[in-house]
Amino acid sequence: VINHLDVEDYLRGVVPAEMQASWPIEALRAQAIAARSYVLNSLQPLSDWDICATTSCQVYRGTVLEHPDSDRAIADTRGLVLTFEGRFARTYYHSDSGGMIASSSEVWGEDLPYLQARSDVPADTPHRLWSQQLNPQQLAAGLRAAGFDVGTPQSLTVLSYTDSGRVGRLSVQGSAGSAVLSGSQATVLLRGLGVKSTRLRMTGALTVSGDGWGHGVGMSQYGARSLAQAGHAYDEILAFYYPHTQLSRLTVVGQAD
Repeated sequence: VINHLDVEDYLRGVVPAEMQASWPIEALRAQAIAARSYVLNSLQPLSDWDICATTSCQVYRGTVLEHPDSDRAIADTRGLVLTFEGRFARTYYHSDSGGMIASSSEVWGEDLPYLQARSDVPADTPHRLWSQQLNPQQLAAGLRAAGFDVGTPQSLTVLSYTDSGRVGRLSVQGSAGSAVLSGSQATVLLRGLGVKSTRLRMTGALTVSGDGWGHGVGMSQYGARSLAQAGHAYDEILAFYYPHTQLSRLTVVGQAD
């Protein structure tokens, strides 16, 4: 099913799905602009559809989730987008950075000047100091999908970390051999196992402990909430998470404002 929507109507089903509508209005405004910029950056004129409705793109849940507060944030920022060198910025965002924002290059190999690794603001979040026991069967399946067969995985070892403290290179020891994964390979493997963030450390052979939730690139939503609670406006929040970008307003030819 393909749903054809005006961008502003589309956002009414995205913003409250991506950020709790009860959060401060300035955080919701920042989320609205980030989501608007992201979808416009994702347009595919030669395809039947532009963007999916899941966490692989942006979560869209339709009219059932629309909320007066998120509607207000969208209306207040109507047409506002972030741009970089005359193009829509790639405004990635995530739930919680774990204290350190990741660069786009370390996660996806895409080096963008406004998506670099650095310290995040302090935030009150439930996504810190979590732990997880990895399932050997799921790990083996993930490795095979990546082109590695080590038999039954027995242990993981982090060989190196990125600038933001995320897994850079990962060694897997198994009953039939070993494998080393780096960069996006390691990220895809770990996130495919349901690990909340690759900002983690090994606490056992197949046990991990970490901080944060999501890929860590761009705006941390809990960080945006923290900045809004401290009195920062949406433009200040966006300037912190997407430095070197410009806040611009769309002009639609033939459509009244």
